[in-house]
Amino acid sequence: MHDSRSVDRRSLAVLVVLLAALGIAALLAFPRPAAAECPIEGCPGGGTVTHKTFTHTLTVARPSQGTIASTPSGIDCPAGSGGDCTAQDSQTVTCVDGECEPEPTTGWDSYTLTASDGPSGFAAGWSGDCSSSSTCNVTLDGDKTVAMSWLDVTNPTVSLSVGQKVGKMMNVSATASDNAGVFDVQFWVDGALKATDTAAPYSASIAMDGYADGTSHTVLARAVDTSGRISDVSKTVTLDKQVSITVGTVPAFTNAAFVPVSLSTDPDASVKCQVNSGTATACAGAFSPSLPTDGTYTYTLTATDDVGNVASVTRSFVVDRTAPDVSFTDGPSEGATVAAGDITVGFDYSDTNLAEVACNIDGAGFAPCAAAHAYTFSHVAPGTSHSLVVRVTDKAGNATTITRHFAVTPAPPASGGAGNGSSGQVNGGNGTTPNKPRLAAKLSSGFKLKGKNTLVRKLVLSGLPAGAKVKMRCKGHGCPFRSKSFKPSHGKVNLAKAFKGRKLAKGAKIEIDVMLPGASKQVFKLSTRSGKKPLVKSS
Repeated sequence: MHDSRSVDRRSLAVLVVLLAALGIAALLAFPRPAAAECPIEGCPGGGTVTHKTFTHTLTVARPSQGTIASTPSGIDCPAGSGGDCTAQDSQTVTCVDGECEPEPTTGWDSYTLTASDGPSGFAAGWSGDCSSSSTCNVTLDGDKTVAMSWLDVTNPTVSLSVGQKVGKMMNVSATASDNAGVFDVQFWVDGALKATDTAAPYSASIAMDGYADGTSHTVLARAVDTSGRISDVSKTVTLDKQVSITVGTVPAFTNAAFVPVSLSTDPDASVKCQVNSGTATACAGAFSPSLPTDGTYTYTLTATDDVGNVASVTRSFVVDRTAPDVSFTDGPSEGATVAAGDITVGFDYSDTNLAEVACNIDGAGFAPCAAAHAYTFSHVAPGTSHSLVVRVTDKAGNATTITRHFAVTPAPPASGGAGNGSSGQVNGGNGTTPNKPRLAAKLSSGFKLKGKNTLVRKLVLSGLPAGAKVKMRCKGHGCPFRSKSFKPSHGKVNLAKAFKGRKLAKGAKIEIDVMLPGASKQVFKLSTRSGKKPLVKSS
């Protein structure tokens, strides 16, 4: 049998143990007061209380230009020496028995950094621990470092100068400016880079040979600044690769005082005219300069349009206002009476631009002469009259005409018999003699001109009958003699030797007399001229 008192004691002990256990658990479950709430003597439950401070630094690199300031104040960082600019913030936490509260994530100072007084056209650019590119927002929840640099935010300005119409060589120019400085200006045609200029004034000459005449093209000028920023400007141009000029004709030879020539060109072109190697002068519509002397002339007419295309045309011609030099050299003198038979009339002529030598025989009209320097009247009948007109024309239209008339001695009257078997007298038996026969010597000549003077190179008389005498007179400057007589040999005499190579001045007179007893005297007269062969006349 159990004792009831023993059972009660055991139940009481168990109850006490249970209650103790419940008290300890309740004590452990009750939260510990915060450090700030703990008394100096310690927190309930005991333990050692300490503090920990967290400090963070904001480092701002000093700018090269301008000033960096903060909101709220704390950073005032102007350019210059002195190193980086800084600001700090701290927070403290409580530690119990070495166990510290974590570093606070809130409550730290925040700054907004702004930059001012930078170069024109530049904006602040931030790097490091910033939250914005234009302004820098930074919170000191850790050590922070920021830097600022000035960024070029302005494009260059550029303008293009080029004509609406361009030529084979297109000249372009541009003006450009920039806050940071212009690196270069590029010139493009239809999207292809053609030229680059790195120094003002910016310009280029661009060859357009590879493009078709009349086509349109886009010309672009691109300015690039030292920061790599660009600006473009473009224009549309039309290519003009040629200019036209139309010039009238001129005669190949002329004796006119003026030789005009017509001309025309494109509306955008002007013309300059030049004579030979003279100065080119402006001309329009027609060109008719003064041509004071004979000679060869060349007109050069050059058209230039407003884009530099050039076209030239030349016209050449000869101005000849000098008539041919023509003279009779042989045959009867003017108005002479000659014996019947073959009569030869000789003539000579000279001209630089000879065109035609025509003869008119006895008024029959002009036709080319049968021989170059003579015409022979064959078997002229007694008692007839004859004429020879020689006309020499040059290519410029100048003409010289000379005329020679002569008559033929009439036939003698028929002989009348006296019944005595003797012959009758000439001229009807009146005892008179018939007209004196006329000499028919020929003079061949050759001269060389020396400016205004004349050299006698050839002067030969031929066809002289036996017994003839020759006398030559010379009068004027340069004559080596006044009068000189010659004796023919074999019907000829050389008169040129008498001049000894002397130069005869203008106006010198030479007279050659051919004499034969019983015959009419034959006379040749020569007159020297300036720049022309001597004039030769015979009688």
